[in-house]
Amino acid sequence: MAGIGERLREAREKKSLTIDQVQKKTHIHSTVLTALEEGKCDEVLPPAYVKSFLKSYCTYLGLDSKDILNKYSSLHPELQSANIKIGNFEIKNSSVDLSALMRIVKTGIIIIAALFLIAFLGNKAIGSFKKHRGTKRGLSDARLKQVNQPKALPQKKSYEKVAAAPKEVMPEKASFTLVVKLKQNVYVRVKKDGELLFERVLRKGASESFKAEQKIELYVAKAEAIELIVEGKSLGSPGKGVIKNLEITKKGFRIR
Repeated sequence: MAGIGERLREAREKKSLTIDQVQKKTHIHSTVLTALEEGKCDEVLPPAYVKSFLKSYCTYLGLDSKDILNKYSSLHPELQSANIKIGNFEIKNSSVDLSALMRIVKTGIIIIAALFLIAFLGNKAIGSFKKHRGTKRGLSDARLKQVNQPKALPQKKSYEKVAAAPKEVMPEKASFTLVVKLKQNVYVRVKKDGELLFERVLRKGASESFKAEQKIELYVAKAEAIELIVEGKSLGSPGKGVIKNLEITKKGFRIR
């Protein structure tokens, strides 16, 4: 990785570009760009994501991305595993484009969701139609009974005032506190009540505290590297690998 990082840095400096300029053009965060050039990207990101960022960075700098990706893959045998199959399609792992793969998966999910929605709306329409017919038939039977039954004499209504008991409302705590403990170096992005706080690599052994009114959202490159503590109660690690949208509230956490 040190050799790959040196090639990236030399190519960037030859074009007289700063890290910030590259970030604006490639939309790769400066922390990740620095980690790639220093050969430390494996410390903060899974290999599959490193490979994707490497390809984008090489393409932008005009380097031979195929050569560099092959060298990186040789350091990670798991990236050279069997081909990936999606339905009737087979994609070689060495040439997997993560963005294209995600588009295929998203398209499949949208189609399945559309089919479920059509089936749901169809069942609902049939149920509404049957209910409407049953209601009309019930009303007709009720009218026939009213005609055949003798009219009842009106009765005097009695009213009794009942004093409603006052409801006791318990005040809710307006905010909550989240503490994130780091077991390893890891890249993290934090949003508080929809507002971006920061995105950077947090160091092993650190402990970060956040306070929010409604929710805190995290992007974590290695979920197993963090421990969540809400209002003093440890929730443990939220999972493994990359979690793009981890939502934490007073009640706990969920992955959206």
